[in-house]
Amino acid sequence: MDAPKKVGDWEVGDFINAGKSASVYCGRRGDQLAAVKIFSAEIVQKYGKDAQLGRIRRELSLIGLRHPNLVRILDGGECPDTGLLFVVMELIDAPNLATVLTDVPRDRISQIIAQVADAAQFLESHRLVHRDIKPDNIAISRDFSHSTLLDLGVLRPVGIAELTDDETQRHFLGTLRYSPPEYLLREERDDLEGWRAVTFYQLGAVLHDLLMQRRLFGDIIEPYARLVQAVERDIPEVRAADVPADLVFLARNCLLKDVKLRLKFVSWKHFEVPLVGASPIADLKERIRNRRVQPASPRPDSDRAEERDRLVRQKAAEIQSQIQSSIRRESVESGLFPPVKIVSVENETPESACTVVSYPESMAHGLAVPLNIWIRLTILDAPSTAIQLEAWALTSRSAPETLADPPVQQVVFNGVNDETIVRLILQHLLYVALDGAQQLAAHESAEGYAGAGQWLKLTALPDLKEPSND
Repeated sequence: MDAPKKVGDWEVGDFINAGKSASVYCGRRGDQLAAVKIFSAEIVQKYGKDAQLGRIRRELSLIGLRHPNLVRILDGGECPDTGLLFVVMELIDAPNLATVLTDVPRDRISQIIAQVADAAQFLESHRLVHRDIKPDNIAISRDFSHSTLLDLGVLRPVGIAELTDDETQRHFLGTLRYSPPEYLLREERDDLEGWRAVTFYQLGAVLHDLLMQRRLFGDIIEPYARLVQAVERDIPEVRAADVPADLVFLARNCLLKDVKLRLKFVSWKHFEVPLVGASPIADLKERIRNRRVQPASPRPDSDRAEERDRLVRQKAAEIQSQIQSSIRRESVESGLFPPVKIVSVENETPESACTVVSYPESMAHGLAVPLNIWIRLTILDAPSTAIQLEAWALTSRSAPETLADPPVQQVVFNGVNDETIVRLILQHLLYVALDGAQQLAAHESAEGYAGAGQWLKLTALPDLKEPSND
């Protein structure tokens, strides 16, 4: 569009960029510089003037609210002289993330996604949702230290039934490749959790692009229907060996198609930059080393269900094999455990597989009574390999290999299967169990607890970090 000389109180200057709905120019009001976004006549006609003004009013509701990682809104409305609709925001002299994906230092990814997530959470605290989080809408400083979430054009209040947003026609507002299936189909829940699930998916999509250095579903351009199908069904690949494993894990969990699993596995806390500190596994190993030196559901009958069960059983067997290999390797290579015996228990359902890990009595290893650990794997979603791991442990001379209802049980992992993360979880679990068994041996006589057995309290790993080299 040809730029007017003025909109509202703002003089319009040099062109900055343009999108599908608007063009952005430098603006000036007195000594104040800003970015002036002027909406195209076509977009106003498509959605209606009232609907577009309603969106602008929602942006204007943020005037006076400040967050270091959210663009500030300064002014907007309908120009009385030109009739143009416009929004004025702070002028940020920085490229957008989409243009510099391959230049982002790998050690800055955690900070970038944490800042964008914090801005999105700030909006949620005001019962607002962005709906179009993507690399193109994130400004990144040239030293990659500061991110700013931009473009609040499809900002939406949560749980407001009556909107001048053409919502009754359920138009899709956002960017297809960066939106979850439920939002594409306009089946999202209009409450905080429903929109949080959309936001988590979009944050995961941005994280995917940072890790993989390419756009999500970037190889799919035409036909449009193929991209729709990919958003609905395809599981994106997320791999990166040069970043902390928890970033890859977070991206995979965010990009789950199943809304319930996405909300179960992801929370705002997962986007926080992890604090540097001592490894909980290293602490457990050190205590154990010191003691060694000085010992003290019904199945459907359809063919489709049978194929599903076959796939689920296959996934369960593959992941159970990985679990058992990790346990065997840690038990042998650490030198801190007695000889290990690993037994697979017959599957209770197609979705589950149970492993029993047994360590015999060994005074050299601080075990006055055998230690038995049960690890139950449950496949929550086979295509994405979303799983749950539960564990329980018992010190007893006569522990059964199966146990239907253990009195002390702990969920130690929920999320998309990742060998690095699961191995870290299992390491923590083994050392917690061994540490607990050794403490029993140190504080009670073997005869005092060997008969009835003692259940051990297991804990989940507090933080997902790279395995320690200790």
